[in-house]
Amino acid sequence: MGSGLAQSILSVRDLDVAWGGRQALSVDGLELGAGELLGVIGPNGAGKTTLLRALAGLIRPQRGQITLDGADVQRLGPRQVARLVGYLPQVRSLNEDLTVAELVARGLLPMEAMSAAESRRAVREALELCGIAELRDRRLSQMSGGEGQKAWIAFAIVRRPKVLLLDEPTSHLDYRHQMEVLKLVCRLCSEGVAAVVALHDLWLATRYCHRLLVLDRGRPVAVGPAESVLDTELLRGVFGVEAVAASLPSGGRAWLPAAPSGPTTVEGGDGRERLRERGARR
Repeated sequence: MGSGLAQSILSVRDLDVAWGGRQALSVDGLELGAGELLGVIGPNGAGKTTLLRALAGLIRPQRGQITLDGADVQRLGPRQVARLVGYLPQVRSLNEDLTVAELVARGLLPMEAMSAAESRRAVREALELCGIAELRDRRLSQMSGGEGQKAWIAFAIVRRPKVLLLDEPTSHLDYRHQMEVLKLVCRLCSEGVAAVVALHDLWLATRYCHRLLVLDRGRPVAVGPAESVLDTELLRGVFGVEAVAASLPSGGRAWLPAAPSGPTTVEGGDGRERLRERGARR
């Protein structure tokens, strides 16, 4: 599962995570290089969020090792991990009366004492990098979904972490804002940040990620560039969909789900369930 890049920022060895007495995640040999964008895809319940939380040091695994910039995550304190990792969960809770600048400044809390001037400079640089410097005094409650997502990414990168972990950062956004958010992540990667992004949209994953990790029931099914990982058999087996490949101007392919695959059950007029081929007419 190696990235093939010279400098490995993150590595996972023999990782097992359990929830409620059952195996929730099992990953071995995953590596991420500086400047790389890894997309994690898979159906609901595949283990994407569990993987991100483990990488962020928020879940203690049954066994295995996660190494960040050469250090074992389990041997680091929360503040040390927070300096290395910027993590954005899918669900967040914070006072929306905060301004953008106030939100981003809170991202500096894990850092050692900084002067007021240093804090202001760090916030300004994060806002500029995310292209929202002009929104610094706007309240979160007054922002669009795309603007708000950029503000949260600025919050995650204000500490200048080595690794950025984003759990479905494009959910509930229209296509333009989804693309803007992922272009921003690509820009951060071009500056050396390594990013792991959980995504549901196969087209976005194919378009923006250097490599894809496909998870199913807590285990890796495939990892590599999209063109060598995605095919009709994998999409049918993992996602339960029939998909078609569309050519991209860049010369690559994007996979578009066309219809569910396999049999499903429908309720007849007499209340009994009957098998029906998915995608078939009623």
